[in-house]
Amino acid sequence: MEYWSKMVGSCRNAEIITVEEMESNEEVWADWLKQENEYAVGDRKAMEAGGGKYLNFIAIVLRKK
Repeated sequence: MEYWSKMVGSCRNAEIITVEEMESNEEVWADWLKQENEYAVGDRKAMEAGGGKYLNFIAIVLRKK
């Protein structure tokens, strides 16, 4: 989570509340891969090649300063 915290932490107008991996990762991927937009279709190939070992969804909650 350090990578994401640093990335969003550089935003001057927001305070980080939480940065965490989503617990429902498998369910979220299943829902995403069912979509017919170009990004989801492209992600299907990555997941079929084993990308699920390395890809996850991150929940980032910020508060406007």
